[in-house]
Amino acid sequence: MIKIMIVDDHRLVRAGLRRFLMDVPDMEIIAEACTGEQALEYARVKSPHVILMDINMPGIGGLESTRRIKLRQPEVKVIVVSMHLEEPYPSRMLAAGASGYISKDSGPDEVVAAIRRVVAGGHYVAPEVAGNLAASLVKGAGNASPFEQLSQRETQVMLMVTQGHSTQD
Repeated sequence: MIKIMIVDDHRLVRAGLRRFLMDVPDMEIIAEACTGEQALEYARVKSPHVILMDINMPGIGGLESTRRIKLRQPEVKVIVVSMHLEEPYPSRMLAAGASGYISKDSGPDEVVAAIRRVVAGGHYVAPEVAGNLAASLVKGAGNASPFEQLSQRETQVMLMVTQGHSTQD
């Protein structure tokens, strides 16, 4: 049985993922979290095989929680489920230890395929994300995005500011 944890701050997204994954015979939803801090705690206590992780959430968010989970529990597979398909999101999340990256527009079959691939030891990157990653590599270092120069903490702060948080937050 593949034990799955869903991490997203939107209740409707969590419910949608849970609903179709409940019908997959060898998969079980063992926990749901709506913040990065909850994700850290539930991952430690529940020991999921796979975490379906959003990026933008209250608190530390998906980037930092993925990094911390992979440091503490390297065997846990993280698949990013995000609406952010453009750089620097995919490369940052993969560098933090994610094994997969899919779009929130993905269908149930693609989500299940991604879970199966990462559990088998592989990686899964949705075709549209792979295309964006390839395009960023083709651009070369001379045309690199300014976001690629940010540290993990600077990226986290930037994401929080774009979500409407104050700099003090």
